[in-house]
Formats: sequence, C-alpha cells, structure tokens
Amino acid sequence: MARTLVIQLGRLGDVIQTTPLLAGLAAAGDEVDVLVLRSAHEPLVGFSAVANIITIPDSLKPLDDAIARGFPLGKIPAEAHELLADLQLPRYGRVINASHAPLGCWLGGAIPCNNPCARYGGVIRDRECLYLGLASSYRVALLQFREQNLFNVVDLLRASHGAAPPTQQPCLYANRSADLSFALPAGRKVALNPGASEAVRCWPAENFALLAEALSAAGFTPILVGAPSDRELCEKIQSASRVPITNLAGRTTIPEMATLLARCELLISADTGAAHLAAAVGTTVVGLYGATAWFAETAPYGDNHIILQTPLNAPMSAISLDAVLAAALNRLDRLSTDDFSQELRKHNQCAWETSIHPPLNTATGDLLGGLMYRPLHRNAGTPDELFAQYSRQAFAVEFVTPTDTSALKESNSYAIDSLTQIFEHMETLAISCAESTRTRSASIEISAAAHALIATTEKLRALAEGPAWRRFNPVIHNLDWQLRMLAPQSAEDTFRAHADAYASATRVLQRTIRIARNMREENETGAKGWSRRRFVWRS
Repeated sequence: MARTLVIQLGRLGDVIQTTPLLAGLAAAGDEVDVLVLRSAHEPLVGFSAVANIITIPDSLKPLDDAIARGFPLGKIPAEAHELLADLQLPRYGRVINASHAPLGCWLGGAIPCNNPCARYGGVIRDRECLYLGLASSYRVALLQFREQNLFNVVDLLRASHGAAPPTQQPCLYANRSADLSFALPAGRKVALNPGASEAVRCWPAENFALLAEALSAAGFTPILVGAPSDRELCEKIQSASRVPITNLAGRTTIPEMATLLARCELLISADTGAAHLAAAVGTTVVGLYGATAWFAETAPYGDNHIILQTPLNAPMSAISLDAVLAAALNRLDRLSTDDFSQELRKHNQCAWETSIHPPLNTATGDLLGGLMYRPLHRNAGTPDELFAQYSRQAFAVEFVTPTDTSALKESNSYAIDSLTQIFEHMETLAISCAESTRTRSASIEISAAAHALIATTEKLRALAEGPAWRRFNPVIHNLDWQLRMLAPQSAEDTFRAHADAYASATRVLQRTIRIARNMREENETGAKGWSRRRFVWRS
C-alpha cells in the first residue's frame, strides 16, 4: 500500500474539486493524507477516502507572496521551514500538489518522498517552479488555449499522477451537518448565491432582486445564501426585492451550508465555492460564468447543471435576466429544453449542459472519463468544438497510458500531416543530439541543432496564433510547456526528454484524427443507434 500526500491549499471550492482525486487514490489502495488550510478542512470530515486531514493555519497564507518573490533567488522564509518542521510529516511514497499556491509548491518539493520521480503538480526546487506530470503541465499550458480546452480541473487533478485509467465513475464529496439550527421556509426552494471571490465575477445585485421576484411569481421560494462576507450584498438584494426573501448568508458553517443546499431544488450562483458544494450534495446548479471564469475549466462537477457563459473577459452583466430565469425554469421542469434554447438564441446567450461520463476503453471512448459539455444554444457542436472533443480524448490517453502507440500514420489533412512531420523531425533531431553528446567533436553540430529546435518551437507558437491553426493550440502550447517544465539534467537526458515530448505531441495528433475517423464511421453506420447530435456529445 502506497502512502500518498495530497496538498490543496486553495479555498472551499478547490478542496471539494480535489475529492475525486482522493477517492481514486484510495480506490487504488493508497493510504491518503491531505494537507489543507484550517478554514477549508470541514468538507473533508468523514470522507472515507482520507486517512488523515492535516491542517495549517490560514495566518500562514501571506507566505505565498514571500515565497513567490524569494524562490528565484534561493530565499525561502524561515517561517516556511518552521512550518515544515512543526508538521512532523512522515516520508511519503508519493506527493501530489493539487494547488497553485507558492507555499503548496514549496512544500510539494520539500516534504520527504521516497521516490524523487513520485512528485506531481507544482514543485519549487533549485530556484525553479516546475509542474511535474503530463496533466499538471497541461493544466498550466491551458491558460494559452482556454477556449479550446474541454478538461474540467477535476479531471486534470484525477490524472495528475499518471495512474492507470480509473474504473469508478468520479463524484464529489462534501461533509454535511445532521440538521440545521434554523427552520427553512416552506415551498420549492431555490437558493441564490450572489457573492464571488472577485467582484468582477458577481452578477448585478439588481438582477438577483428581479430574479427572486420572478421565481416567487412562478411559485418558488427564493433563499439568499452565502459566506459572512456576502451578508451585506444579500441585505442589499433583500431590500431591493418587492417580495420577501429569507437571507441566510453568513448563518451557516460549511457542513450546514451543504445540508441547506441539499434541501433546495436549485442553486443559482457564480463560479464560487457554493456551486461546487451544491454539486457535491446533488443539488442542480445554474452557473453564471463570465469575466475570468470559463465553464470548461470549473463548471460544477455532475449531471444536468447548466452554465450560462459570457465571452471571456466580458462583464457579468452580459448574462441576461431572461436567460437566467429560463435556465432556472428549465431545470425546475417548467420550461422545455426546446423553448429554453429558443430563449437563448433570442437573447444571444450561450449555455452548456454538463454530464459525467464513465471511463471507456473503446476506439471512440475516453480513457479518463469525467465531465462533458453539450451546447444548449444551438443544435450541434461546431467543427472546432468537435475537434477539441476528440483532442480531449487523445490527451486523456496520453495522460494515463502514454506508451500507447496505436494511431493512424496519415490523416488526409494537410495541416495535421504537416504538423506531425514537424514533430517527428524534431524527435529525430533530438535523439540524434542525445546520441552525439558522447562525442566532444560534435559540440558545434549539437549547438546548432539545439538552436534549431528552439527556433522551431517559437515558430509553432506563432503559427498557433493564426485562425487556420487555432484548433492545434492545445497540442502546440502543451508541447511548449512540457519543455519548459523539464528539470535540469545532463545534455543527453535533456535531449531525450525533448524527444519524448515531441513523440507525445505526435501521438496526440494521430490519436485525435483516429478518434475523429472512428466517430464518423460509427455515426455513418449507426453502430450505437443514437442520433448524430446525441452521439457527438455523448460518446
């Protein structure tokens, strides 16, 4: 039995999103400890997948800034070393850092681990911050191709340690209280959570007031919920509304909030901890995503949630009140999906429905499984969206079984074949350089080859900016970040690591086209007896 430590120094939502990783590790036979902030440990209480919950004081979070400034200079605050000593952690067989926090990254590299190759996620060492593991480097790279990425962060965390494909269908966990210390109003309850971690992610307060009135008129009971910091905002909405609304913001512990949400039929919320808490207890969520939030990364993990999404960096006010009401009525069985889709098109709104798919080891299946998305604002995915879906499946194979080489050699696509040839040439060149490092006389040729590899990577990044190559952004930028995340090593090992990265990019491209072909053949033959529209999104 391996003893594994998972570090998650994020907020409430981050901790809940990490629970499928913890469950997968435990199901594989690991003894799992988890290191979290003291304020965020409550959702994990009673979780059978966790052997020990280890907490650190929230007062140490300011160490993040000090570590971020100091690690490039080799300067780590004494308080960080004191924390590590005070924790008295054992030597682990595996350490996974699931957070981006600098303190978490430093601990990820400093906590004793029996196997130096069994550290995953962000790790600070030798004055560098590296993201170790294919899924972890992808998680950093995706900031360059957010609109082409279809991996939810939960699934990237599940794949972070490169384990064999999981067999169980993933789900969230959150601890609930046995009961509430106050009575809830009667009726079909809809929770409204107007707060968010950033003000730019908040939907206008006046819209929440009008939404509460509309829900009340439709026969539902709106309830305001949130953290203590949201109480003033909720009071503002309560005062603006022309119907009475119960305000429970700041009145619950996290387990009580979980119980409260479990007793509601629906939660309407921005991308914040409450949305993930509701998903964990089985309550349907209508997510309001805009500004810096993007549905494919952090949508509530579960079936039948709806995400209303603005274009990236657009204001939250771009989400129309009519669309939110229509989404709520659709999930509450008061409005058909066809009528809801018409409402979306009428107001030029985008909405996506979530569903969890189990891992499928088939020619068109997804080895990782996890959260998938279906557009509700139109009848089918665009060609670029379909390509992104096939790429997701190809990357999933690479994350969990990178040695699989079953793929097509030719795609009948000029762009894919050209890119594949470039990667294959780069791989050959890197292998040649690795073999030549043993010969001193070849140093000039090696230097020239190394500069050629760097120049080619830069040209590929520039190429990815063009609209004709946009769909290849995940492969190109992921390759770039894989190379950036390589630890310092000998020249020969460095070139061999480059060769492995180029080979990985080739496999992903070839798998993508193979999956696309298999999908097309199954659609044409009707192998599964589904409509084309359904099969595209539910492989």
